[in-house]
Order: sequence, then C-alpha cells, then structure tokens
Amino acid sequence: LWNKSETTLLLQTYNEYKDQFRNGKGTVKQYWEKIAKIMQEKGYEVTGVKCSTKFQSMKRTYKVFISHNKKGGNNRKEWDYLQIMQELFTDKPWIQPLSVAESHVNETEEKENILEERGKIQHFLYR
Repeated sequence: LWNKSETTLLLQTYNEYKDQFRNGKGTVKQYWEKIAKIMQEKGYEVTGVKCSTKFQSMKRTYKVFISHNKKGGNNRKEWDYLQIMQELFTDKPWIQPLSVAESHVNETEEKENILEERGKIQHFLYR
C-alpha cells in the first residue's frame, strides 16, 4: 500500500522526467526503473513495475474524477492528487479534446428532421 508521501514523490518524480518519457530515447521500462531508483534512494521500497502500476492506476482514477466532475448535476468530487494530476495531464487530448464536434442545427430544425424521418419510415412501412 502506498502512503501519501510515497505517492506524492512518485508523481513529482514522474513530472520531472515526463519529457524523457515522451522523447523516445529510452524505453518506458528504463524510465520507470530510473524513477524507482530515485525513490529507493529516498528510502522507499519500490520497483519500476510497482511505480508504473501505481501510476497507471492513478491515471485511471483521475479520468474517473474528471469525467464525473464534467457532468452537470454531479457534486464535485475532490481527491488529494487532483491538482498534481491536472498539472501532469491538462494538455492531453484524452482530458481536453483537440476539437469537439458541434451541431449547427437548431432545436426546431432538429425536430423537423425527426418528424420528416418518421414520415418517411411510416410511408415505407404502410405503402
């Protein structure tokens, strides 16, 4: 089980090295081992695999929080690591889509289109 200081150190260390994760000059495994070594030097008994697993779990949790908090009518959920996770991932497309498809059809046009489609279906069924 990870305590708060251990988890915070994991996130801070990842943040320091995240550009190296993205530049492709080493393997992901090597970078997680590097993070684990830094944490081991500070007295934590972790491995690269444990760090990676914990981080992926936190990423999933973060996605759940973001999704929940974006939905209207939901009470906003708080999480100890929400701020640092936002700093890590705010620029990611899975958090903020690069573009959002938007309909330019107004509500009246939409209702008219639905009624027209229903009419076509009824005409087809009853001819």
